[in-house]
Amino acid sequence: MHFKKHNQYLTNRMKWRTLPCVAMTLAVIFNSVADADASGTRDARQHSVITYDVLMTNDSRRTHIYSHPNIDGYTEMAMDIPRKQIIVGAKDYVLRLSLSNLSLLEKPLDKRPNKSDKKSCLERLQSKDGCCNYIRVLLLHKDDVLLCGTNAFSPTCSWHKANNLTVESRNQITGAQAQAICPFDLSHNSTALVTSNGDLYSATMMAKDSAILRAFGPSKALITVQFNSKWLDGLYLLYVIHKDIGC
Repeated sequence: MHFKKHNQYLTNRMKWRTLPCVAMTLAVIFNSVADADASGTRDARQHSVITYDVLMTNDSRRTHIYSHPNIDGYTEMAMDIPRKQIIVGAKDYVLRLSLSNLSLLEKPLDKRPNKSDKKSCLERLQSKDGCCNYIRVLLLHKDDVLLCGTNAFSPTCSWHKANNLTVESRNQITGAQAQAICPFDLSHNSTALVTSNGDLYSATMMAKDSAILRAFGPSKALITVQFNSKWLDGLYLLYVIHKDIGC
């Protein structure tokens, strides 16, 4: 899987890229784990890096590209193997693409901000591009998918059916809870996952603070203390993993 570079959104702490198209090669790039030697290590040559230009030149017959004339800013994706699809989050839209050839499975889901949120954002920021809804959290859990976007600097989240992206019966998540899951700004970093039992763990930069959250599942809801530099100060988020420690 390869994403081609596009716009660069810079801050003094990180660089974020959105992408104009999605490209996938059906060739097997990495060798299987079974090829590791007895010590469990791998030859460095097995971890190949293939540039977009080489991929398109040498593997053009096995490479599929999806692009849409009115959609760009691809930011998040999830491989949904059971349903043989890829769910892709972009600027103002979410798409379901075929896992076999990247063809569009249905009309893109419109996630554009409403007129009120857009107007409020433009009055504060005067940036048309910044007042879109960039999907920053896209998580699969069983038959559902959680979608969260910047929504014109007013983050929102919602649950959808994975097989057709229709809205779940659960209410839309807005306000402080959504802000603790999804950043206001595309340039702010964040990370999240949903465990097998339905607990959501997320970490993100809020307006003047950073937060780590647990919500939704059977476990007790938790959030870090706000506006306390002894907890989180200058947070830089990379990735979150789940490990069951039996407690």
